[in-house]
Amino acid sequence: MTLILRETKDPTSQHQELYDFLQEQIEHFPDRSIRRLFQNKLNVEALVKMIEPDLAELIYFEALAPASSTFISETLREQQADLLFSVPLLEIGTGKPR
Repeated sequence: MTLILRETKDPTSQHQELYDFLQEQIEHFPDRSIRRLFQNKLNVEALVKMIEPDLAELIYFEALAPASSTFISETLREQQADLLFSVPLLEIGTGKPR
């Protein structure tokens, strides 16, 4: 979206237009920023390693893929709280994906 401030004698309308533009860009920031962060597999891997290092040793992160969230209704899709991923586990001892 491009912001174009129209020349007007009423500074209040310019301020409102700027405010509306910024609100649209920042709306749902926590949800959208986390989604953006976890689009990168390395960020997901780093989080799991920090929280559950023993579990992280069993996960084949190279095959990490986002899972479908189509079961969430259209009205809630933009504000869904969960991120779903599918990932294979590694065989204990061999370290190869199952």
